[in-house]
Amino acid sequence: MDTLDVDEGNEVIPPVDDRESELSSLREKIYSLPRSSDEKYAINETKSQKISVTRDVPDTRPDDCLNIEYDVSSLPTIRYITH
Repeated sequence: MDTLDVDEGNEVIPPVDDRESELSSLREKIYSLPRSSDEKYAINETKSQKISVTRDVPDTRPDDCLNIEYDVSSLPTIRYITH
């Protein structure tokens, strides 16, 4: 296995193929963990885990909504705080 040394040997990064294999293995382990039933949260968690987070989501708004333009400077400011 070829590796890439970073910062004079402080960190060794495996090649992309090895990382993909490791990610695939981790995914399988995560999917096999016990979890709440889909009914508890009213979502299909099984399907949700299998779809990509980087997928293209179609814009399904009605045509009237697609054509609305907002003056962003006149919209209120919000703060979003997470824990």
